[in-house]
Formats: sequence, structure tokens, C-alpha cells
Amino acid sequence: GARIAWRRWVALGRQAGIPAARMYQLAEAVFEYIDELATRTAEGYREAQRSVTTEELEQRRRLLELLLTAQEVPARTIRELSRSARWPLP
Repeated sequence: GARIAWRRWVALGRQAGIPAARMYQLAEAVFEYIDELATRTAEGYREAQRSVTTEELEQRRRLLELLLTAQEVPARTIRELSRSARWPLP
């Protein structure tokens, strides 16, 4: 997404006559932001993984399987799996 956005910004910058040096500053800021976003996303994922037990992961897998099947699943079953997986239902 960033690559596509950057290409668009370059085209707009050329049309607007923005000096290349300014465009480089914009690129640096955008890529710095993306690096920070990626770092925080990975940290959040690792933190979430540490807080989930193997049993909860298995319950989540079972819940997803049930929700994604074409069969009707009793609401009680879904609620119970949701609780044991520590996954709140919407």
C-alpha cells in the first residue's frame, strides 16, 4: 500500500512542481512512520501470543471452524467456546 501511495504522491508532486528535495523529506517521514507501525504491530502480536494459552488457541480454532461451517451451530455452543477461548462475541 505504501508503495502505491508513494507512486501517486510522486506523480502529484511532479504535477504541482514540488522540488525533489521536499519529496524526499516526505518519503523519509512516510517510511519512518511505516517502520514504526510495523514494529508496534509485531510487538502487539508477540504480546497477544504470550497471553494466550495452548488450550485457548485450540478453543479458538474450534470456534472458528464452527462459525465457518455451513451447518447451524447452537448459540449455547458458540457462547461456551467463546468463553473458554477468551474471545468475546460481537
